[in-house]
Amino acid sequence: MTKIDIYVDGACSGNPGPGGWAAVCKIGGKKMARAGHQVKATNNSMELLAVIEALNGLKKKNCNVRIHTDSAYICTCTAHDNAWLTQEGRANRELWMEYLKVLATGKHKVEFVKVKGHSGDEMNDCADRLAKSECKKARYKLAGIAI
Repeated sequence: MTKIDIYVDGACSGNPGPGGWAAVCKIGGKKMARAGHQVKATNNSMELLAVIEALNGLKKKNCNVRIHTDSAYICTCTAHDNAWLTQEGRANRELWMEYLKVLATGKHKVEFVKVKGHSGDEMNDCADRLAKSECKKARYKLAGIAI
């Protein structure tokens, strides 16, 4: 099985507000990134969307995937089956359902690793910078400024 490490992060300007997400994948010696933004989001929805988009973006099948995140929300909700049913989780119900759908395909074995944010971890810091950059794009889009 191919081993893949994915570092995810989400960012939001205001909560809710313009937001961005990013996923940086490390497969062997190769690094690849995916990122995007939404003009209306929450920080937690961007964290979750980063996970969904990262898993949806994998082309290889049957991989051992380790998702590294500094989000307690993601780690708690994925570690406890019903944790996403909390008030905040219900706010992201559609994203959680999409996440469960992605996992239900059984294409990958997924493990979550909690990392400390802003601690000098190169890959986590890269995901953070990309998510913030996407958040900035969403702010510009919301303001009607072409980028």
